[in-house]
Amino acid sequence: MAHTCDQCGKPATRWVDKFSEYLCADCPAGASLTDQQWDRYVAEQLEDEYDQGAP
Repeated sequence: MAHTCDQCGKPATRWVDKFSEYLCADCPAGASLTDQQWDRYVAEQLEDEYDQGAP
């Protein structure tokens, strides 16, 4: 099954696992995330840094 870009609807060329979205070559990863999804992504990044012992 062909997938379409989650942002513009063109044929998707890649799956971005970090953001759980399909994207075409023209659209940047993460731009179609809702505010809630973005907040969760940022929180996960902070947790990862904390787990690695970053200050």
